Amino acid sequence: MTCVVVDEGRLQLLDCIGRGSFGAVYRARNLTQAFPSLLAVKVVSKNCKLQYYWREMSALRRVQRHPNVITMHRWFEDANFIYIVLDYCAGGDMWRAIRDIKLFAGNNELVTAIFLQIIDGLDWCHHRGVYHRDLKPNNILISPDCTRVWVSDFGLASGTRQSYNFGVGTSNYRGPSCNNISGESVPFDAIRNDIWSLGIILINMLTGRMPWTAASKEDGWYMAFVRDRGFLRYTLPISEEADYILQHMLADESENGISLGELRNLVKGVERWWMSDAEVAAGAPHLKRALSQYRREGPLSLPAVDSWDFDSSFDDSFACDHMGVVDEREKGLIPTPPASEPTPPAVRVLPVRSKDPHIDDEEQVATVQEVPSRRIIDQSSTVTSTVEALGELSAGTHGEAEVGLRGKRGTRWSLRQHVRRIFTAWTRG
Repeated sequence: MTCVVVDEGRLQLLDCIGRGSFGAVYRARNLTQAFPSLLAVKVVSKNCKLQYYWREMSALRRVQRHPNVITMHRWFEDANFIYIVLDYCAGGDMWRAIRDIKLFAGNNELVTAIFLQIIDGLDWCHHRGVYHRDLKPNNILISPDCTRVWVSDFGLASGTRQSYNFGVGTSNYRGPSCNNISGESVPFDAIRNDIWSLGIILINMLTGRMPWTAASKEDGWYMAFVRDRGFLRYTLPISEEADYILQHMLADESENGISLGELRNLVKGVERWWMSDAEVAAGAPHLKRALSQYRREGPLSLPAVDSWDFDSSFDDSFACDHMGVVDEREKGLIPTPPASEPTPPAVRVLPVRSKDPHIDDEEQVATVQEVPSRRIIDQSSTVTSTVEALGELSAGTHGEAEVGLRGKRGTRWSLRQHVRRIFTAWTRG
């Protein structure tokens, strides 16, 4: 349909910048202006499942006139297609900025400024009775100069806060309640689910990584987080301030969740989003590598977009592949979940200080870690930690990671420090 004039001569479709299962997105010229501006036009075949697009248009009408929400100017149709006229954003989506130039790496001010805009756009939607349910970097558009963002793609949005529609959205960004992790089929709170998605987006912005594949009992990395909320700081080079905020955003349904207003106040007060140089130097090797691999490449700007994500809201496999989840797992940037079944036998560690100076605790740690069928249980801890589950995010290097343990009073030791307290260990199972 390139160069076709539509809408009774008002628009000229230029080039295709995105293509999906049931249509395409075109860059278009507004012919009604003396100096024609550019717009984006979704062209959808009437042979597809149109309910997604009716839902999107209904949601967009309700959330118009906010500087951080995409604007739908109008829609029209002909015999074969529906045309949705939207703002054109030359910078493309935020995932592209994270993936291609690692936009936010090391820039505390930019993370704060952009994340506050996302919060504001989402808060506006919620106050207008629209719950997005598919927030992810792909669905956030960014300006070429990287100073402004817009929440977009409302194909899965809902006007119902309490929802039984489990499994909606993209698996990496869904909260545990949306995944019906309890198995009780109780409705989940769509606001809480959106805030959970924001938490995963914040991790993407800070590290360029996913903390886990899905918030489900089958995902070993997510369950490691559930067992020990210090998991994020063990595996990612984020500051205590960032970790504190993420703990509230990724709170369990049984806990008191954070509101967007409260979240905004916390984000405004953040001084540093990443660990200090001293913390990284004192940390495990995988933290140093994670930080060194996430450094901005190129200037603080984006080239004009030549492709848009299209209809990923309801095509999960398309969305995951486009986000690079599959590619990143193959490259070792996404953790390979540890097997949860069967539960391996355990080596129980007693918190007794050794009096024998000839015991080499470094060698003892290495020996334990080399046994794949054994896991370590900290006798004095409230947490059972699997060595592999708290290892480096890069596949195949878990043996180099230090595993954090927490005592009953909340004291943290590294595995190396903890083993110095060992006098004896025995095998169970």
